[in-house]
Amino acid sequence: MANLVFQLLFYSTVIYCAFIVFGGLHFSIKSFVKHADSLSNFWFVRAYIPLFLLSPILNVFIDCAGKKTVKTTLLCYAFLEIVMGWFVDLIGIDGGYSFFHLCFIYLIARYIRVYGGKYFMFDKLHDLSIYLLISIGTAVVVFLSAFVAPTIWRHGGRMFLYNAPLVLAATIYLSLFFTKLDFKSKIVNMLGASSFAVFLIHGDPLITAYTVPICNNLFANHDIVYYSVVISLAIIALFMVAFVVDLVRQWLWLKIQAAFF
Repeated sequence: MANLVFQLLFYSTVIYCAFIVFGGLHFSIKSFVKHADSLSNFWFVRAYIPLFLLSPILNVFIDCAGKKTVKTTLLCYAFLEIVMGWFVDLIGIDGGYSFFHLCFIYLIARYIRVYGGKYFMFDKLHDLSIYLLISIGTAVVVFLSAFVAPTIWRHGGRMFLYNAPLVLAATIYLSLFFTKLDFKSKIVNMLGASSFAVFLIHGDPLITAYTVPICNNLFANHDIVYYSVVISLAIIALFMVAFVVDLVRQWLWLKIQAAFF
């Protein structure tokens, strides 16, 4: 938890200072606090912190309640998540960008780990194949709803929401694939350790104020191939910048740990 708070403070400070030096932003205590608070309000941060605090209780429930009770609970949860929260959108799950959804994913993962089941015991290639089929199927449905038969269902974009049933299924099988993948790499581990940095940087409101109009302009004025190439290169560049900056953050955190923990 302390590491998470430090990451939020580190990136809010670094990005804010960068915009003072290079972006002409004028410093004030009020604007700095507002900027730091905007990072703490990212949906994942707001969802992860209560999940972190609640996870021991959820673990005890999964371990002690019994398979039948847990399965019934998950089915009821799925009804709220998918039917009430996605299909008719009555209970404000915000498309899965919420603690409610993250808690559901955690419970599913814990259930699979403790109780398993024949649908979760495939080999890794089957898991990957199922994930790819679901993902392709989702893309086909969205394409049909947008370009072929938009009058039948105008909400094809909802198929990409985190609490959409196909997205949930794809999430499960992609996760299962990686749990069964026997692969070790120091480089991947180093890059993975900086993935949260990428999340914080690319979603920072000071940065998105520039990047979103640029992306919209590229999409509106260039063909899809050019747009895809430029965006792909930009994503790679963002990840590399975040990785380098995060090395500094990790070094500082080690120093803080050695001094205070």
